[in-house]
Amino acid sequence: MAADPRNSELLLSIAPGVVLGALVEAGRTVEAWWEPAAADPAVGDVFLGRVANVRRELAAAFVDIGGERLAFLPLGEAGAAPVEGATALVQVVAPALDEKAPRLTGAVRLEGRYLVRVLGEAGLHLSQRIPDQATRQRLDALFTALSWPGAGAVIARSRAAVAAPEAIAAEAARLAATEAELRQRAATGSAPCRVHAAPSPVVAAILAHGEGAVAIRIDDAAALAAARRFVAEAMPELASRLAHAGAGEDVFAAADVEGAIRAALEPEVPLAGGGHLLIEAGRTLTAIDVNSGVPETGQGREATALVVNLAAAEEIARQLRLRGIGGLIVIDFLRLRAATDRARVSDALAAALARDPAPTRVLPFSALGLVEMTRRRPRGASGFAAAAGAAALLLRRIGREAAASAGPLVVTASVSVAAALAAAFAGGLAGLEAAVGRRVRVVGDPGRAADRFEVQAEARTMTAGGR
Repeated sequence: MAADPRNSELLLSIAPGVVLGALVEAGRTVEAWWEPAAADPAVGDVFLGRVANVRRELAAAFVDIGGERLAFLPLGEAGAAPVEGATALVQVVAPALDEKAPRLTGAVRLEGRYLVRVLGEAGLHLSQRIPDQATRQRLDALFTALSWPGAGAVIARSRAAVAAPEAIAAEAARLAATEAELRQRAATGSAPCRVHAAPSPVVAAILAHGEGAVAIRIDDAAALAAARRFVAEAMPELASRLAHAGAGEDVFAAADVEGAIRAALEPEVPLAGGGHLLIEAGRTLTAIDVNSGVPETGQGREATALVVNLAAAEEIARQLRLRGIGGLIVIDFLRLRAATDRARVSDALAAALARDPAPTRVLPFSALGLVEMTRRRPRGASGFAAAAGAAALLLRRIGREAAASAGPLVVTASVSVAAALAAAFAGGLAGLEAAVGRRVRVVGDPGRAADRFEVQAEARTMTAGGR
C-alpha cells in the first residue's frame, strides 16, 4: 500500500512505564493513545486458563489466568460451554482497571496487516470496506487456498485489496507459525499459563499505522532497535522510514502533540475561520453541537451556516479519532434549509470519516436537522478521556524531571488524574516508582482541574503547559 497521501507520520514516545503514540496527518494530530510498556496481562495476551467458577445469573465465567484476580469471560464469548475446573484458551481484550477484572474472549485473534486469524470461529470474512465484487472474488479464492494448522476463521482486512498476493501469503505463513506454536504450548502447558504474548505497544503501533506513514519516529534507542528487528522480519519496506528522534529531542514537539492532547481535554473546540464545536461525551452517547459565533458572509445566514458546517464536518472526524470516542454520536449542525447544502455537509463528513480506520455508520439529516452516527472504538484503544489524557501528559513531565534531577519526586494533580496515573501501572504507585526508578509521592488535590498538575523535585516545580 502506498504512503498516505496526507503525509502521515507515526510518532512514538517512551515515558516511564508507558508508550505514547500519535498519528499526525498534514501537520495535525489526528490520533493519540498510550499503552503500558509492560502490562501484565496485556491486551492481546493468550492464556491457557482454568475456569474457577461459572455464574449463570451473570452470564459469565471467571477464569484463573495466573494473575492476582480472576478474569471475566462473558458466556456469549466463551466459544464453548465453560465447565468449572476445565481449561479454556482465552485472550485478554480489556485490561484490569480499578476494581474491574481483566476481560477475556474465547475467540482468539492473531492480527496482521492484511488478515486476522480467529481461533474458535469458522469461515472467511471479507471487510465491508472492499465493495468491488471482482476484488472480493479474487480475495475469496486467495484466502480459501491458505493453509492453517487448525480450525479457525480468516478475516481479510480492507488493505488486502491492494496487497500483492505474495505479501499476503508471507503474512499468512508467519501467522500460521505463530498459531502452531500457540497450539503446541496450549497442548503441553499446565493451566494457568501464557501461551502467546501480545506484540509490544511499539510493534502494535507499527502494524496498525506504519504502512500508511511516510515516517516513523521513535525517541528511545532500545524501542527503535526492537522496531527495526520486527520491521526487518515482517515489514522490510518500512526500514527506511524508521528514524530516531535524536538525543534529547522531543518527538512530539514539532507537531505540538501535547497541545493537541491538552485541547482534547476541553469540551470546546474552535473551528478554522470561526465558530466552535461543543463536545459532551456521556456514558451512552456523545453529543456534538456546532455553533457559529462568526458574522454572516455577504451571501447571508445560509451561506455562513454552510461554511461553518463544512469546517465542522472535517474537525468532527478528527476529534472522534483524537478523543477515542465510540458508540452513538449525535451531531447538531447549524440549520440548513436547502437539501443540496445538507447533502454537501453529509458528503464532507463521509469523506473525512473515510480516513478513519474505525468502522463508522452515518445516517442522513433527521427532520430535526440532527445527524446520528456510530463509531466502533478500535479494540483495546484507551483514547484520551480527560483524566487519562492528563495522566499521559503528566507521565511525560515525570520522565523529564526524573532525567533532569535526582531524589524523590512529589506530584500534585487532581484526584481523578492521580487515580488514572496509578491505574496505568500494575501494582499502582509502586509500579510507577519501579518504572521511574525512584520514590514518587502523589498528592490528589480535589480543587484542581485535570490539566493543572505539578512535578516537584528538590524544590523545583514544573506546571502543565507552562501555565
